[in-house]
Amino acid sequence: MFFSIKQKKLFAYMILFWAILAWIRLDFPITQAKSYDLYVEKQAKSDGDGSQEKPFNSISKAIKYAQDQKIEPEIFIRKGDYSESIVLPREFELYGQDQNGVVISGSVVLEHDTQIQDLTVQSALKTITIKSDADATIINCTIQNFSHIGINAQAGDGKLEVKESKIINGRGKGLYIQRGKDINLSNNLVHSNQEEGIDIRSNVNGKIQNNVIKDNRESGIELIVGSADLRITGNDIEDNGSSGIAAQFYEDFDKKGDVLVANNLIVENHKYGFDCNRPHGGSAGSGYWDDSIELRDNEFKKNKQKSINNYCNLIQAVDEDEQKDNTIVEVDSQDKQTQADQNQESDQANQGQAIDSDQKHENENDQAKMEQKINQGRIEESKKIKQVKSILNKADQINQEINNQNRLLIEQPKFNQFFLGQDLDKIKIVKKHIKTNQALLEQTNFLISDIVLEPEEDIMLRQALHQQEQSLDQSKKTLAQYQQRLTLGGLLNNSPVIQLIIIIIIFSVFGYLIFKKKLRFKKNH
Repeated sequence: MFFSIKQKKLFAYMILFWAILAWIRLDFPITQAKSYDLYVEKQAKSDGDGSQEKPFNSISKAIKYAQDQKIEPEIFIRKGDYSESIVLPREFELYGQDQNGVVISGSVVLEHDTQIQDLTVQSALKTITIKSDADATIINCTIQNFSHIGINAQAGDGKLEVKESKIINGRGKGLYIQRGKDINLSNNLVHSNQEEGIDIRSNVNGKIQNNVIKDNRESGIELIVGSADLRITGNDIEDNGSSGIAAQFYEDFDKKGDVLVANNLIVENHKYGFDCNRPHGGSAGSGYWDDSIELRDNEFKKNKQKSINNYCNLIQAVDEDEQKDNTIVEVDSQDKQTQADQNQESDQANQGQAIDSDQKHENENDQAKMEQKINQGRIEESKKIKQVKSILNKADQINQEINNQNRLLIEQPKFNQFFLGQDLDKIKIVKKHIKTNQALLEQTNFLISDIVLEPEEDIMLRQALHQQEQSLDQSKKTLAQYQQRLTLGGLLNNSPVIQLIIIIIIFSVFGYLIFKKKLRFKKNH
């Protein structure tokens, strides 16, 4: 079969067209932009409606609009510097246009089932706070230049996921994970913070994997072993000011944990690669450490004091077999001397360098401002602690009043109560006090979760709170017992059997009277 010249030309043009189209698609891929519910742009006009064409000019406006409309939106934030502190309500999500281009200077509070992604949060006392019992996700974010805590996960249930993010250059702890949380911290950089890189309290579950944790002023990871269920794997834990990983025991958190430390590179930390300690003494009991911690396939290199603290062997947190399972290279005396010589040369070089006076003055001003911010944060924390103690004292006084009123109710003679009824005025007073105390204790629990406390102070305040909660529960039970006492009114109102018997009696009496009346009528006629 032969083609005509026109057909051949047409065929050639078609081949050329498809070749050009394929080249365009390969070199300039066509992407479908994700659609969001609301948009924010710093330079937008103040009359924005949240659409792509007319975005809001602040994140707070977008959140308020969504709350008014009762929607749970995905909010897209275009590049810009946003000086505002926000609370992200339940099921809200924030997406930045660019991790470094979208900068929030202020604090961010995450409530349940929230997510932030592709943005920077900086320059706050506690930069990001995850509320108690909330699930929250942080992906590809930078948290930096904070004065106290980078990410603060309050005590309580809830899952926290932090992935592919940077927690850097803070004046305090990088991450502070309080008791009860389920965590997944993966592929993050936790770097150059003035306290611990990651500080984990008791009863925390989850994974810490494939992170770089380095150059923090205190330990890379500090954790309380009690009731922990943690997998610390595949991390690079390097050059931290104290130990690489510091495992701690507290008598008030004395339940055994399940902590696996495996396949980590733990290098050149200034104390131990792995440390075991009891900051406030106490006895862990036989088998506590051995049953709670497993070290496997880690590489320890040149940690300044020792790869594994001898105390870990003494208490059997780490045995000989476990040490054989890990690669251990200690710092020898020559390396220590070389390091000392290098430090001395570095100090001499630094002393000999001239620093520009204007720059020095500016640095000193920045340092003073940061110190002032830290001091202010400590003052605020101290005020909150005093507030907690004051509320607990008030709750104790109210509980005493509730107990007094309950005692008067219980001491009321049962005979009088049966025929005269319950003392409704006193019941009303007790119920009001119980409601007030319930609110006070909820407020106390929130405040304790929001304060960074030393373990012993945390224990003391929570024990006092628990005592008040128990007292309140007992008061509720006492009131319920009083209200369940037998009364004539209660029988009439609450017992269907008694009601039925009374109805039968009434109808029987009524029937008897009618029957008797009929008999009289017959006799008379």
